[in-house]
Amino acid sequence: MSRERKYRAWDEAAEVFILSDQIAGGMWRFWKTLEDRGIRHFEADDWTGLKNIYESDTVQLQEQWIDKKTEEVVEETTYDLEVCFVNYRWELIHFRINENGIRMPTLILSLHDFHDYSFGFCFEKYNRDFHCKTRYTAPEVIGNIHATPRGEE
Repeated sequence: MSRERKYRAWDEAAEVFILSDQIAGGMWRFWKTLEDRGIRHFEADDWTGLKNIYESDTVQLQEQWIDKKTEEVVEETTYDLEVCFVNYRWELIHFRINENGIRMPTLILSLHDFHDYSFGFCFEKYNRDFHCKTRYTAPEVIGNIHATPRGEE
């Protein structure tokens, strides 16, 4: 079973994305359009299959700790995560710089885990040993490495 394939490429001169699904004629026409615009060196970002999220996007979501009995939010943290393709899966990764100046992943979520629940698009993890469960809200695209290179946020 194959999924729908879509790509986008960053046009540096116009500072816009060119989306493959906006060009009639399929993938060949998409690559030809890039060539016709003089875009010879580019990175094509692959669509993750989820909403409007592409490779190299930065997304924001909230991690909520929810009391299993009352369903009330006990604690909430907001994360900015990068969309990466790792080990044949789409991952959302939060990085931080450690004390040695090395960029380290501190939170890794699989994009595959997000589903449409009755209370919204997100995913939950049930912690067997805790009185709380963890809910991650729907990822929202807030930028990408082309329009907002790392370090300029």
